[in-house]
Amino acid sequence: MAQFAEASGQSDMALAMFAQAAEARPNDPEAQAGYARALARSGNLVMAEQVVAGAMQRSPRDITLIRTRASIHLMGGNAEQALADYEAVLASRPSDLAALNGRGVALDLLGRHREAQSAYLTARSVAPTDMRTINNLAMSYIIEGRASEAVALLEGIARAPGAPPRALVNLAIANAALGDPSAAQRLLGSSISPEELNALVRDLRTVPPG
Repeated sequence: MAQFAEASGQSDMALAMFAQAAEARPNDPEAQAGYARALARSGNLVMAEQVVAGAMQRSPRDITLIRTRASIHLMGGNAEQALADYEAVLASRPSDLAALNGRGVALDLLGRHREAQSAYLTARSVAPTDMRTINNLAMSYIIEGRASEAVALLEGIARAPGAPPRALVNLAIANAALGDPSAAQRLLGSSISPEELNALVRDLRTVPPG
């Protein structure tokens, strides 16, 4: 019910329901992780970390809690700590799709793009059509200056039925990074100005190289 409320945009109600579930099931790692993730999505990273820390005192090796703590670290910009947690998950679950993607994002934030791409490619071997993985890999290529590879990767999925909106946005960014802003603008229409698109491409290029 909490997940349904969140999906339908009732974030306050969802948070309250996650909190109720966590209070009712203090020894359930899944309930605690769900509450922590809801807190993090609402912007309360400090309390989210506290919830995970308390739950991990009872279940220190629980994979769900470790993965949740890693995602909270990522949201807080703590890429090194997130990387350590994702690698702990992968040590016992090498094919964990969420951990492979999270590890890639952490490595990209640290400027270690080739290692990040290796993580995404491993994730693709686990789930070849997972759009989150494809988007993450494409963005890593863009950041590293390999926009043509990003375009080739995204063109096949950006207009596919059920494709997330960010696939089209990322394809536009890749075209802009290739020096073709007109193609990018055709993809996005009036949803973003040429100036905003150029600024976004510049920001991506400021990520430190690996």
